[in-house]
Amino acid sequence: MKRQSPLLFVLLLVASCAVFISCKKNSNSKNTITSIDTSIQCHITTVESVDIINTKYKNYIVYDGAYRISAIIDSSRHQRSDFIYSGNKIFRTLTVDTGVFEIDTITLNSASLVDSVVMHYLGYTGYFSMNYDANNQLINEDMGFSSIGYIWKDGNPIGTTGSSTDSIKYDFSKKAMDGDYFWLDNLKWGARSIKNSNLVTQFINSSIKYDFDSSGKITSMVILDYSGATSYSYTYTCK
Repeated sequence: MKRQSPLLFVLLLVASCAVFISCKKNSNSKNTITSIDTSIQCHITTVESVDIINTKYKNYIVYDGAYRISAIIDSSRHQRSDFIYSGNKIFRTLTVDTGVFEIDTITLNSASLVDSVVMHYLGYTGYFSMNYDANNQLINEDMGFSSIGYIWKDGNPIGTTGSSTDSIKYDFSKKAMDGDYFWLDNLKWGARSIKNSNLVTQFINSSIKYDFDSSGKITSMVILDYSGATSYSYTYTCK
């Protein structure tokens, strides 16, 4: 099971990227959460991905002065997404060779999580809405044609409506990092809807594996499910 709708995945497929933090692993305990080195800020600026049919993509990520994603340039398909931030709204414009293809309006809640999305493309208007509990944990994601409910425990969604409560699994020795499975929302909307505490390693039928560099940043991610594998490789700029 994947969170993205097939149509949305085709329209919005951009290889994942993220803003990462340097980590130092404490090897004394398996369940000790890695500490964070905040002296260096690293941002992914290039993402290369290979999908399940072996199609390769290369994306360049541009950030504004507040380190928010301002543009995603897809050199493989000659298209780009531009993000404009205004108050609690994000305006996303997808441009292709023939001109503007899609315009989205993303509204954020008080915790800067995605509250709703209105999409306009090909004469169609789509609408996403999110419902949160008092702790800003996503409890329902309504995509119009379908919806997903989430069950939470200890700061992580551990299952979805209709699945077992252990269908979403984590590496509890690591904190959630920008660039993990749930962070992919940032590449679609400029913001996220699930703010998990730990690094997700399985989502329903998808297993998720990561490689890390010596400072703890994710260098690659592979998502494997019944249909095949999708891989992502990251290049960082640090300062």
